[in-house]
Amino acid sequence: MAADPLTDRFIGALARRRATGEAVAGADCADACVAQLREWGAQRALVPDDLWLAELRVPETMAAAGFDVVMWPSDRGWRELLGLDHAPPTCAVTVPVRAVAERGTLVIASSPTHGRSLDAVGWWHLAVLADDRIDGTLAEALRATYPPGAAAASGVSLVSGPSRTSDVEKITTYGAHGALAEHVVVVRSSRSG
Repeated sequence: MAADPLTDRFIGALARRRATGEAVAGADCADACVAQLREWGAQRALVPDDLWLAELRVPETMAAAGFDVVMWPSDRGWRELLGLDHAPPTCAVTVPVRAVAERGTLVIASSPTHGRSLDAVGWWHLAVLADDRIDGTLAEALRATYPPGAAAASGVSLVSGPSRTSDVEKITTYGAHGALAEHVVVVRSSRSG
């Protein structure tokens, strides 16, 4: 498949934000997700009940590889999902509605099957993104997400890399308010081939 300039820009921008990413064919997506969970040492994956992820066989492949797959919405309590009640190392999986090539930013919208804080509850954040949802700028991404007259989601997150904060002495801490690391699996579409 030919390279896609927006995908290449997006993955380059991820690196500048201390995140990682890769572009794969749809048939290779589930294996790429499993490989990333293994690299991080995750034992559990919190996965939205998303039809596209099911078509890509992501939850099924994760479960077959021995990961505890918890589908969202879940009847498990927030304390357990946040790792406060002896939860195993958990990776949260998201399906962003758009992404911004310029900054490596993911636009994540809540829905009944995609919880508001999925990107923040796991030790790691794994996003699965269709390459035809990558826009050049944030303005383009927001116009595509919310055209005039469209209803907005009850919660939208703009995620640009792993969670980090700095104190007054400018000492950076990762994972203070969310994931320690972020990886994006970009699934190539007909646009790039």
